[in-house]
Amino acid sequence: MKAVSIQTVIFLIALFFASCAKKEAPGTPQDVVVGTWQLYQTATDDNNNHILDDQELRTLATGDKETYVFYRNYSGQQTVNYFGALSTYALNWSLFEGSRYMQIVKLGRDTQNYTVVKFSPIDLTLLDTVGTTYSWYILKKQ
Repeated sequence: MKAVSIQTVIFLIALFFASCAKKEAPGTPQDVVVGTWQLYQTATDDNNNHILDDQELRTLATGDKETYVFYRNYSGQQTVNYFGALSTYALNWSLFEGSRYMQIVKLGRDTQNYTVVKFSPIDLTLLDTVGTTYSWYILKKQ
């Protein structure tokens, strides 16, 4: 019978413990929001049925870009590049009722309250019901 080397034993023990390790939980909704999100599509409720219909979706024009960076301390920034004009704004953010509502306070500008329609580690769809027309903002995590 062949002798087993100490390196082989150590490797097998390490492999055993690695396979027994608990999988890390996805975290809180706030943990999921933290990071950089890019606005991918927008929509307005053209037919006024309060439902996001495929024909209402609009992808941002080539060269236009809007990103949101959400930091763990509930601050962040919005960077907008439309028609070659680049602007950056400081913001604060928060989630309410778990992850049902999101508020984004653009410092020195305005406060926007959204209903969270879709929320996952890679997709965030926000609904703005203020005003006469519903508006949706579809963001993808970068």
